[in-house]
Amino acid sequence: MTTPGRISILLVAALLFISPAPAFAQWVEQQVTLRPGWNSVYLTVEPESNRISDLLDGVPVKSVWCWNNKFTSVRYIDDPSELIPEKPGWFSYFPDTAGIPSALTNLFTMSACRAYLIELDSAADVSWTIRGKPVNKAYNWRSDSFNLVGFQTTGGSEPSFTDFFASSPAHAGQSAYRLDAAGKWQEIAEPGTEPVRAGEAYWVYCEGASSYTGPVAVKLDQDGEVNFGRFLQEHRVLLTNQSSTAVAISTKVTGSGTAPVGQEDMTAGVVPLSYWDIDLAAGRYGWYALDAPVSNVILPGESVPIKLSVRRADMTSSVEDLAGDARYRSLLEITSDSGMTFRIPVISQGPGPRSGVPKDGDPDPVELDRTGLWVGYVVANKVSYPGDAVDADSPQETGQEAQFRVIIHVDDDGNARFLQQVYILWEDGDSGAGFSGGYRLVTDDSVIGDFEGSILRGGRQVGRRISTVAFGFDGPQAMTGSFGEDSETLSVEIVMGYNDPLNPFKHKFHPDHDNLNARFDGPLPEGIESLTITRNLEFAFTDTDPDGLPLPGWGDNALGGIFEETISGVHRRPIVVGGTFRLTRVSEIGTLELEEDAAE
Repeated sequence: MTTPGRISILLVAALLFISPAPAFAQWVEQQVTLRPGWNSVYLTVEPESNRISDLLDGVPVKSVWCWNNKFTSVRYIDDPSELIPEKPGWFSYFPDTAGIPSALTNLFTMSACRAYLIELDSAADVSWTIRGKPVNKAYNWRSDSFNLVGFQTTGGSEPSFTDFFASSPAHAGQSAYRLDAAGKWQEIAEPGTEPVRAGEAYWVYCEGASSYTGPVAVKLDQDGEVNFGRFLQEHRVLLTNQSSTAVAISTKVTGSGTAPVGQEDMTAGVVPLSYWDIDLAAGRYGWYALDAPVSNVILPGESVPIKLSVRRADMTSSVEDLAGDARYRSLLEITSDSGMTFRIPVISQGPGPRSGVPKDGDPDPVELDRTGLWVGYVVANKVSYPGDAVDADSPQETGQEAQFRVIIHVDDDGNARFLQQVYILWEDGDSGAGFSGGYRLVTDDSVIGDFEGSILRGGRQVGRRISTVAFGFDGPQAMTGSFGEDSETLSVEIVMGYNDPLNPFKHKFHPDHDNLNARFDGPLPEGIESLTITRNLEFAFTDTDPDGLPLPGWGDNALGGIFEETISGVHRRPIVVGGTFRLTRVSEIGTLELEEDAAE
């Protein structure tokens, strides 16, 4: 009987199995000019070190203040000069040089997408650089209150307050205040001409509930970033036009900025990205490299998904990254003509482990490790005609296509096996439960009882079964040749005996096709009523999709090429079938659990 704790462990283990790798930052810099006295600042990056003492090292400040909108509504705005330590609704930081007891400091860090009041102790402007990871988060507005907040606007092309809030009922026409050079909050008298400046924070009134972020909203499949990890192939960025006019969007990829000292070697390169585009009128559809800015026009109220895929086959890791742990990082920069800019971190691991290290002076690249379970389909669209008097052996185009599933496993030594079925199951570790166990690939029905289910279905633990109905054989079949590399060929012979129950010549209930003699007390030899059928399958891998389709993940977790099969036994002449095949890696487990393995 499975306990609830066991189910919880399985759920967490399953999440760990499919979750991407931990995030690694993309470095950008935010430049802020602090003027003497009070400044209202909005951070758009998550600092590499968020301790205030580190962030403001060398910057002469008297104090830093942060409003806590979770507990206090603001109806009346106090000037910064009226702030006192331990004022309700505020967190504050005082450096040792401020002459204020350190016990009154209750603000120790600074974070992205937060507004801060900074008092500069200097007679001249000070340039402050914050280096960190760009962050895009929806602001949690406090209703029926002023909120101290900033926005993701484009420096030098900021929209006016009127244009920025025009489509938000909670903010349109509401009061907003800006901090002037004298450190006084001044209501914005001309919102139609006053820009919403990037990096600056304002008091903005929110009437009722709101989740408004601006004329354009960005939603990601993952919170805050596009993280492909090791296994994910596609991501979606959803752009929504929240304004009443059409918005032009430009999307491009940029590189990461300079990494901090000690972290320079964490980046193996930029993330090669492709985007999905479809224009049937122009005959254009498929995945295209995102090597130049891509433009979209979004109508009012419309949401447009930008589908992205990673091209791991185009990644070039250094020899030190052959373990497959190389991280590639980029920035996805989305800019609208309504004056908003979003910088989204893009992360991906490299194209997996490699099978060897090139020797000095050896120009041949190392091969990718293809270990794991590969599942896909053959598309058969050619067949030979044995009765053709001119050419009975060459496959000819057919009127329709036929598809069937194929399953191939590649073990840790690179040996390939052809499978009819496989189960993905769970095996507990020595402790009996928990994370000491792991997923297993099982091919024999007789040993299924030695394992447990790997997924939950209807509240029960069950295994995941993958099978193909196009073949009838017992146990994994050894394949010859090399798997996965361009111009390499992999082949396997499947023999179906003349007395096999699945043999098409044999009919269990037909006396002329049961391979029994007239008295039904002994078997007949082969060839009297049925014949042995032999299928020789050959998979020739190509470095591009066989039909020229720009598929995501090709060369990494997606492979394929030209298929050919020769069938002997159904006709006096062999029948040749031709087509294409595509495979996708669904697991990187390099061991098959066979009956003899379980017995040990």
